[in-house]
Amino acid sequence: MIALLGFPPQVLLAKLKAMSEYNWPQSVPNDTGKLCDNAQEYFNSPFFNAKDELFYNELIPSRSLEDTIPFLEEKEREAFLSFVGQMLTWLPEKRKTARELMDHPFLKLGG
Repeated sequence: MIALLGFPPQVLLAKLKAMSEYNWPQSVPNDTGKLCDNAQEYFNSPFFNAKDELFYNELIPSRSLEDTIPFLEEKEREAFLSFVGQMLTWLPEKRKTARELMDHPFLKLGG
């Protein structure tokens, strides 16, 4: 996600920190069967240090969303990136709804 969307915004990292102090009402088994009491245990995190720097930066691929669509012509490429960029955002409140996206120029290309 970081490779495609960039680094998460500070507001999201702040929410992550706040949630790390919250324990679930019931333990939940993770993929190894270990019972976990919170999201950090479940996902084997934290992923960020106290300065909000990623612990495993070397695991982030060096490619961007633009790199995944070399087959599109420039006009289609720009429209596609605009369209997808409005769907794939870190913050849900900034994400366009399906109704809003129905009017996007990308969906009108070629037709």
